[in-house]
Amino acid sequence: MTRKIRILHVLGRMNRGGVETWLMHVLRAIDRSRYQLDFFVHTTEPSVFDAEITSLGSRIFQGGPPASVPSYVRRFRGVLSSQGPYDAVHAHVHHSSGLMLLLAATSGVPIRIAHSHNDTRPVSTGLGLRRSAYVFAMNRLIDRFATRRVACSDMAGDDLFRPGWKASPGSSVLYYSINLDPFRKAASRSAIRGELGIAPGAFVIGHVGRFDVQKNHGFLLDVTRALVDLRPDTVLLLVGDGPLRAEIEAGVKARGLERSVVLAGVRGDVPAILTGAIDAMVFPSLHEGLPVVGLEAQAAGVPLVMSDSISTEVIAAPRLVRSLPLARSPAEWAQAIVAHHAEVRRSPGPPLGGLEHGPFDIASSLRMLQEIYEPP
Repeated sequence: MTRKIRILHVLGRMNRGGVETWLMHVLRAIDRSRYQLDFFVHTTEPSVFDAEITSLGSRIFQGGPPASVPSYVRRFRGVLSSQGPYDAVHAHVHHSSGLMLLLAATSGVPIRIAHSHNDTRPVSTGLGLRRSAYVFAMNRLIDRFATRRVACSDMAGDDLFRPGWKASPGSSVLYYSINLDPFRKAASRSAIRGELGIAPGAFVIGHVGRFDVQKNHGFLLDVTRALVDLRPDTVLLLVGDGPLRAEIEAGVKARGLERSVVLAGVRGDVPAILTGAIDAMVFPSLHEGLPVVGLEAQAAGVPLVMSDSISTEVIAAPRLVRSLPLARSPAEWAQAIVAHHAEVRRSPGPPLGGLEHGPFDIASSLRMLQEIYEPP
């Protein structure tokens, strides 16, 4: 009997987010008789995907936050020694991956992967001395102990590994991919909108993402205010939650948008919401790696207006996507959203946004991951 290849993924927690959603697509689709995927998370709290992860035969080790380095090192090494041997450690924690890969190397793990999921350069200028020293040290550890460098986009790789990184052996871009099957099903527009309390004829702009500074919700609310002035039937549907929820709720009231914004919370039916409730997606992020929800919007055939801070590598269906500078006014964004939506409606494109059989189909991720995980 062939021995399973065992991989330990390291990340913050397994809640709904771009990286986590992609990893769940991978876990559901990968040959689990050949590959064992376990998860070491930086929390002691339960996460949304925990039950499904364990039901699929994977294990979750709650390491807690790495605030105390000595105790964290003991916990991580304890998992590697007591639960191993692992063939690979796959670290998804940006600069902190350096420490994980050092520990993996000194524990005899042969395949050590640093995976960059974000381009933080737009907001990381002017780092303090302590933070700069930490980043420098972690980069040195990644340089020394990573056997593979992987990024979800060129821009994400340039951030963590520095420009020119792809010329180094063992370096590659691995695009996120999604399961397209949920987008093949017709969703009931009246049922979904009814559940969310949205009028059947409303012009619904959507956003799916964590309530965090990176996602730029304040600007999104300004755009919504301008859209309501332009089209009074506009409704902003926010799917997600996070530390800025109270601030966003206050922003809704300050702009007089109480009747024009729906906070739907964290949802597990994003494909149905995209295909059944949303007329246009708006994504004004300050920075991203490669947003999974951008791929999902295109698979649903939904027009997407995004900031030009987001890598154009996410554009699988050019007819569906328009990029705008954040320097443009909210009124200009509003006008562009209305115009782009009308243009897309006039010229329907191929089913699934043309994503089928391309680099964003889940089969593509599986092929590349299997090549990375197989022992040399």
